[in-house]
Amino acid sequence: MKSTKIILFLSIFIMLNTKANSKASDCTTSSKLANNLKDIEKITLATQECPQPTTQQFEQICDQVYTKKEASEESELSFKYQETLWKMSCAQDGEENLEEARLKVQQMWNKYRTSFSCDYPGVQVPRGNITKLSLDTGFSIFILDAVKNYKLDMNFKDPTDGKTIVDYLKEEIDRYKKSPVDVNSKIKEYENLYSLLKAQGAKHSKDL
Repeated sequence: MKSTKIILFLSIFIMLNTKANSKASDCTTSSKLANNLKDIEKITLATQECPQPTTQQFEQICDQVYTKKEASEESELSFKYQETLWKMSCAQDGEENLEEARLKVQQMWNKYRTSFSCDYPGVQVPRGNITKLSLDTGFSIFILDAVKNYKLDMNFKDPTDGKTIVDYLKEEIDRYKKSPVDVNSKIKEYENLYSLLKAQGAKHSKDL
């Protein structure tokens, strides 16, 4: 009889303790969710108050991608174009982490991505989008960084030629395959980029 009471007591104790832990877990999850929503609201408000990027900033970032400039010594970033992206998005280098800056850069990019027009000698698309410039200058790091780290949306048509970046990559792959010289490394690089972009949801212009 005594052992039955002990077992019954233990069963009730375990049940109550499980419920308490469940409630504590729910509270923790709810608290984290609320904090995340507050952070997103703050970032959205900061982005709304962020001024429109200047013509000089658009020109600077084109030049920084074209010349592959490294970031300044005091910056925690790797390349100069990243510093400019952050400034254009009102993200604070050295104060905000990548996750915070990413949301700001994404919102800025979605507003002004068609304005990132670059014109340099030898490019396939004069006055084309900065994504195309990065490929023409052998600086595909920009595309990789934009897609993998900043998760920027590439589903837009370049006003200059009406084509998306995956349109451009497909055409370049086809063009290189017809080349009389050995460009297998470039074909492989572009095929990998194309696969990455498609895996991230990038579309051809005909599908937009």
